[in-house]
Amino acid sequence: MKPTLYILIGVMMLSLFTACNVLDQNPSSDITSANFWKTPADAESGLIAVYNQFQACTYNSFRLGEVRADNLESPPKWGYEMIDPENDNLNNNIMDPTSGLCSWTPYFNVISRANEVVYYTNNIVFTVSSEKDRIVGEALTLRAMAYFILVKNWGAVPLFTEPFIGYSDKMYLERSEPSKIYDQIVADLTQAEQLLPATRSDIRLRITKATAQTALCDVLLTRSYTSFANNSDVANAIAKADAVISNSSYSLLSGTQYSNLFRTRKTNESILEVWFDYTQSSTQNFCNYFLPRAYNKSRPYGGEIIMMPSRSLVAEFNKEPNDLRFQTTITVLSKDEEKYYDSNVVGMTYGNKYLGTVTSAGIQRYSDNNIFIYRLADVKLMKAEALIKANDVSSAMTIVNEIRNRAGLDAISASSQNDALNKLLNERRKEFAYEGKRWYDILRTNKILEFKTEPTFVKNRTLLAVPQSEIDKNPKLTQNPTY
Repeated sequence: MKPTLYILIGVMMLSLFTACNVLDQNPSSDITSANFWKTPADAESGLIAVYNQFQACTYNSFRLGEVRADNLESPPKWGYEMIDPENDNLNNNIMDPTSGLCSWTPYFNVISRANEVVYYTNNIVFTVSSEKDRIVGEALTLRAMAYFILVKNWGAVPLFTEPFIGYSDKMYLERSEPSKIYDQIVADLTQAEQLLPATRSDIRLRITKATAQTALCDVLLTRSYTSFANNSDVANAIAKADAVISNSSYSLLSGTQYSNLFRTRKTNESILEVWFDYTQSSTQNFCNYFLPRAYNKSRPYGGEIIMMPSRSLVAEFNKEPNDLRFQTTITVLSKDEEKYYDSNVVGMTYGNKYLGTVTSAGIQRYSDNNIFIYRLADVKLMKAEALIKANDVSSAMTIVNEIRNRAGLDAISASSQNDALNKLLNERRKEFAYEGKRWYDILRTNKILEFKTEPTFVKNRTLLAVPQSEIDKNPKLTQNPTY
């Protein structure tokens, strides 16, 4: 499907389905149930609306997965550059139930749309049954990924898997325990894996069997650390990783091409990325988030530097300055560029992954990088982590060293499980900086306080507040501790 059609269908679907809070929804209307959901094309259009909602979560998902961790910190007040209080609070784990930072609405919007697709698509007659399977499989995967973000950030959340057909008390749900949320996520992804095709023409932008397998690996690995883990979680995570690693559609880029991951769309390393394109009026603000402000805003590098690379991340890269990922992750203004910037920002480090694209004249940079959800290096290092949990340290370090070798670094060894885990986490930190994974890495492995040592950081708070607006509407909801 062409990008323009994605936008047109997304706009159409948004006009049919008004965005809403999960606990304050309108029931499915006569238009949607009786008039819209009739043909396979309707089901495909409904699915594009789910992708549209998932795309809308991208920036928030990045912040939840990265800003609370130790890769970013607020810049000083460089001249007219100002500290952003919202991101600074998130970096220090300071949240309030009334803050927009704690809104779970974007993820429940994904779930609500996905529920409609699954429910109504199953009642539509398809000439080609595999097309119905694919649509349902994509919707199940998107629903599972939304619930995975919810359970990692809020713990117990309302669980619903069907659209609300009419007004009733069922619209006001209690929070289901995390174990039940994980069970539903695993069930959705397991079903999706069976329904989805192995390949397609837009394999990097749309969900395939490998996407479901990768997400299952992530979910099972994460659940393996919990009190309600299944005994088979680690072995199954390894098996799902192996299925993706053996898939010839995916391969690691060379170390010298590492920057191409963020400058070139749909490389062979990509498993799923969220589509953006300036020429189709679809942009994101990651460039603005990382880059310093220029006097002349027509210059390629023109942002607001809301957050900058943390001193500890810079220090980690400085330990091995030949790391081929270094300059793609952290850089400073060149001498040629300095003349376009306030003197106070000269020498400032900034994140360098999200530069967008440049016009043919090279005079303007747009915020339209595709944003990674999963890539092959992630799968390999998740497998390595699962192997460490299985006490196969040697095999795990072989994978870690494969990633290090790609980065131009020497091989390392580990003396124990914990040493191996620490070295793996350090490699993940450098490999996936600013990709929305660091907080979940140190949360999953219970190592937050080993890395977040600033006195301003609120300790012993791993969950976000349940939005106060939802509690006000639904007396069945309870608040998380520390709020």
